[in-house]
Amino acid sequence: MDVSIIIPSWNGADLLGPCLESLPSPDPLRIETIVVDNGSVDGTADLIRERHPSVRLLRYDSNRGFSAAVNRGIRESSGRHLLILNNDARLLPGALVALVSFLDGRPDAGIVTPQLLHEGGRLQNSTARLPTLGEVFLGKPLWRTLFPRDIPGGSIPAAQPTPVESVVGAAFLVRRACRESVGDLDEGFFVFLEETDWCLRARRVGWKIYLHPASRVVHLQGRTAERARIRKKIEYTRSLFRYFRKHHPAAYLPLRLLYPVKSALETASFLVATALTLGLAPRPRRRLAERCALLAWQICGCPRSWGLRPT
Repeated sequence: MDVSIIIPSWNGADLLGPCLESLPSPDPLRIETIVVDNGSVDGTADLIRERHPSVRLLRYDSNRGFSAAVNRGIRESSGRHLLILNNDARLLPGALVALVSFLDGRPDAGIVTPQLLHEGGRLQNSTARLPTLGEVFLGKPLWRTLFPRDIPGGSIPAAQPTPVESVVGAAFLVRRACRESVGDLDEGFFVFLEETDWCLRARRVGWKIYLHPASRVVHLQGRTAERARIRKKIEYTRSLFRYFRKHHPAAYLPLRLLYPVKSALETASFLVATALTLGLAPRPRRRLAERCALLAWQICGCPRSWGLRPT
């Protein structure tokens, strides 16, 4: 098998259908498609049985998280390359062939990501820097203004395959030999930053990470974000804490001590913004709710039951 396509899914049948329909036929590649369902109750299993019988469905009884779903899919796959694909992504024609051809021609490449696009064709961030304390506390826009570095695959288009620090996890192809040398995704990351952790571990054992701009994938980024904004904000912060505790232990204590201060300042600024607009502007109200919940989560000791993990 050339490629095993592994798609984690949780109550996303409306997104999963178009995703599966975008996958290429098995010619010229030998492809298997595996959907790992995290206890969905929205008819995901029926969708696959009725409309995509060639897709292999693996099921959990409850939501085990992105990393656990991907790891299970990998363990039960046979492809020499592994395409990790969000259910809100759609492959454009030729995207997968381009990624496979690139990995086959670059023995040093362990992971390659396509250029992600918004629905209208506008470039979407496909790659990321590895997190730093400065970026966390100053914010990405200000940090990039003060310390500019090209981040191909977003507002800066790449003309050719380019080495990058990390990928955005909506779609990326992994050489199986890379996965074997790096190991599983860390299931301590329920969701968010698990691909960043994987990329860092791959780089540390000698693999290179690339963006391949000729391969293009549409990612409906905003669709999933709107479904649980507050819980996702909390879960992202939990993953951020874990990333620093794991890879930058000296920076972890300052992060945990100062992050509540950052959250309190942001909450105060959004309170002012909401007051100035008389509470009418939806964006300040929404962000205020997110900041208040995030601050409350930290004040309460970061309870595990808050966020996206099942109680």
